[in-house]
Amino acid sequence: MMPEKKTLTVLQEQRHAKPEIEGFIAKHLDTDLQKIASGFIAWLRDSKIPPKWGSTINTWSAHCKGKPICVVRIDIWQTEGHHRGYYDGRPGSPPCLAIIPRLANLETYRQSIMDEKLQDFIWDNANSCVYGDRSPSFGMAKAPGCATGKPCAPGGDVTVLGRVIKNNCCGRFWVSFWNPGEATVKKIKRLLELEKTARENMKK
Repeated sequence: MMPEKKTLTVLQEQRHAKPEIEGFIAKHLDTDLQKIASGFIAWLRDSKIPPKWGSTINTWSAHCKGKPICVVRIDIWQTEGHHRGYYDGRPGSPPCLAIIPRLANLETYRQSIMDEKLQDFIWDNANSCVYGDRSPSFGMAKAPGCATGKPCAPGGDVTVLGRVIKNNCCGRFWVSFWNPGEATVKKIKRLLELEKTARENMKK
């Protein structure tokens, strides 16, 4: 008798296939988000930081100088419209597009940020602990994306560009953009240009 073939998990399947993101964009996102996501991915490729499947389900990372500079995720799972740190009120709760720049050198190009008035864009999109009062999941007994009772909740304070940002996930500052429009993507691109230049100019 032939042994029963094991069914692979989604993670195992993607780990083996290392899927290209374009297929997921076409399959899961609605028309407006498809256009935005496809344009952004094309820009990443043109900028010589192409996204590749990472180690997390439905997540792709672009690298610069050996480290992630941007993560793109197609978030399919939700709880009544709640995703991790974001509430999507669209009828039927369709999948979301999340763009997560890894801006490790913000202070290096601080003056450019201030000159171009991008500081509020950064501060206002700081990623919160899902149990912190900046999160749309605040008050939920079991918030999406994190276990209950973690000692790091409700996040920590971090000073960024001269301002204290409260309730950051795990006490680390990072930004995330969910279902962004064209104007938001334009600003994300500019921040990634500044970050990429900063990394390339760093002494080895």
